Amino acid sequence: MSKSFSIAGAGRVGSYLSTGLTNAGHRLVSVFSSDGRSAEALVSHLARGLTKARESVEEIAWGTASFDLNIPIGDVVIIAVSDRSISEVDVSLARRLKEGDRRIVVHTSGALTSSALGMLSSAGHAVGSMHPLQSFDRREPSEIDLTIFESLPVIIEGDSEAVDMAWNLTESLGSRPFRINSEGKMAYHLAAVLSCNFFATLLSAADSLLPDDRLPDDRLREDLLPAALTLEIMKPLAAQALTNVFDRLREGDAGAAMTGPVARGDSAILQQHLELLKTDHPELLQLYTTLSTATARNARSNGLLQQTQFEEITALLVKYGGI
Repeated sequence: MSKSFSIAGAGRVGSYLSTGLTNAGHRLVSVFSSDGRSAEALVSHLARGLTKARESVEEIAWGTASFDLNIPIGDVVIIAVSDRSISEVDVSLARRLKEGDRRIVVHTSGALTSSALGMLSSAGHAVGSMHPLQSFDRREPSEIDLTIFESLPVIIEGDSEAVDMAWNLTESLGSRPFRINSEGKMAYHLAAVLSCNFFATLLSAADSLLPDDRLPDDRLREDLLPAALTLEIMKPLAAQALTNVFDRLREGDAGAAMTGPVARGDSAILQQHLELLKTDHPELLQLYTTLSTATARNARSNGLLQQTQFEEITALLVKYGGI
């Protein structure tokens, strides 16, 4: 069933959701943003797309995050702003809506629950949250690829009415809705952070370790000289490692996907790694020892390391500042 909706926040998540929901047949009536230029750009893009697809379209309004009185608000309001700004939007929107002018309001935070919309809830509005489990890249509205929503998990919680609406909106995007209890929201978000947010940190560390020296010109023909190594060469390795982990998880044997010197109990190679970091990259030593400690414990619990190997590895990590 098509719904009229408004978006508060014209950043990455707001841009993707407004584009996706509009494409799914829902009617966007307004966009609110603290950055008027981004709101105007999003509205202009959507209006052009709708004009091409339909003979006539209703004008999409845009305004500031203070919810201008002369701008209409849809039956559903999606708040796609930073976590720290949700409470401000909650207060502003609760003040803007007239008594009896009931709405369904959901925010897109992965960490916060529907309780972040306390003012709206107290005023009688149905509140909830719907978090698309995806990292959205910065894109111009015209560059948004809606295939990102295909089978995308969306985590939902809140009032039953808000949950039902979020569920329907999610399915209209071609995504997969999952309902969780509010009490489990932060633990879910922490799991998402561990699954996603540290990739950039780890790959940045890997990039800083790659040698950029070239062989002297007299060693090889010019066309055979190696280029400086870039992080791009790690892409097949990282992608396959991720695939292996999820394949093994489906088989109930995640430990079988563990590789590397720690999982093999190769303390000699591990010590060389630690020495190199201590000498040339001390800023990465703690990161490496912390991750190696966790890996050793996992490898031991999955039967990849014997107790003697585990003790040798952990003693080495303690020596270099781990555990």
